[in-house]
Amino acid sequence: MRKRTRQILLVAALSLALVSVALVAPACTTAPSGAVTYTIGDPTGDWGYPSPYLRYSRGPGYVRMSLIFDTLVWKDADGFVPALAEDWEYVEADNAYIFYLQQNATWHDGQPFTADDVAFTIDYVKTHPDPFVTLIGPSGINRSEIIDSYSVKLYLEQPYAPFLNDIAGTMAILPQHIWEGVDDPMTFAGPEAVIGSGPYTLADYSKEHGTYLYEAYEDYYLGKPLVDRIVFDKVSDEVAAAALQQGTVDAASIPPEMAADMEADGYMNE
Repeated sequence: MRKRTRQILLVAALSLALVSVALVAPACTTAPSGAVTYTIGDPTGDWGYPSPYLRYSRGPGYVRMSLIFDTLVWKDADGFVPALAEDWEYVEADNAYIFYLQQNATWHDGQPFTADDVAFTIDYVKTHPDPFVTLIGPSGINRSEIIDSYSVKLYLEQPYAPFLNDIAGTMAILPQHIWEGVDDPMTFAGPEAVIGSGPYTLADYSKEHGTYLYEAYEDYYLGKPLVDRIVFDKVSDEVAAAALQQGTVDAASIPPEMAADMEADGYMNE
């Protein structure tokens, strides 16, 4: 069950990333046959190219990126759960965390994920700051130490209680074999910029139309996602209710005054 937690939380985050009142279509009472597509209507549309540096810094931009790039840990209602790290421990004497990494994780191009990628990401983000992650100062990482191919020790600048949430659970891990040659991440776009280790690959993106298409990564280390395709479509609040009723979207943001009527028809308020 915990292997699927990351996938389930991501789908929930997609609906909650909408503004206003988010509704999802009535639950299907029978198991779906064939490929499963989940379509989300979003009134804004474009939230930037979903690479770690080109996505917009607000929450929905991060959500779109997080479908492609995994972090060391994730979080559910009960606390932190494994992502790229299958286990971890805090060494108080060293003010450091040791992360024991997944040994079957791969990048979307088939290359293996290792501790080298984690250590590289630390150095890269310190040199090229991420708006969601600060690795210098109170929340900073002093240095990383590769113990072996699947174990890495991160020494903190100072004790920082929310480290797992703010850093380990937020910082997208980058593939060293791709990003080590990128001097300016703000100009790095295209297919290589969205090769991650997450549950989905980016199949299509249109800035003009504000649309995204994600496809499940067959070799995802936690198991192939239950939803085969995730689609973000630009749908205004004014037509969102009709789109839900017509079945062209599975989740959408609607004006609050319409929520009661839609819920009465079986739509769920998320």
